[in-house]
Amino acid sequence: QDSGLKKKAVIQDNAKTPSRLGPDAMEIIRTSVTPFDMDLHPQPRKCFSAEEASKVIKSVLDKQLQDMIYDATNSHRLALELAELVKMAVRQLGYERYKLVCFVVLGPVSQGTLCCSSRSVWSPNSDTYAEYLYQNRSLFALCVVYAGYYE
Repeated sequence: QDSGLKKKAVIQDNAKTPSRLGPDAMEIIRTSVTPFDMDLHPQPRKCFSAEEASKVIKSVLDKQLQDMIYDATNSHRLALELAELVKMAVRQLGYERYKLVCFVVLGPVSQGTLCCSSRSVWSPNSDTYAEYLYQNRSLFALCVVYAGYYE
């Protein structure tokens, strides 16, 4: 015979304010879901799989950059083309309601190390990224796809 009600003791926060209720007073609180109890984080129906996207990125970069030699004068165009190809391929995986940002860096293998970093504001529950690093004897290509869920 639980009616969804429970008793809760009334606590007086300010000692200077006299209580109109007696010391043994109880108030009735309805136990139901309140807006404060609900999880308001985005909940995509199909969560973005970084593993699946990484496989797609690898497939595109391996196909496009196979036997390619680094050319500094055309690398910016190639990076743009690769970013569009990767974005289209990842979009074909069918992740609805995700905005994709594709980041591609191309460079020669012979020039030491490279450090790339990025920052963004996102929800760790629904937003993520996938990455792949391609390298042959002449060039390297780093590709990162950021997937941000939107309502």
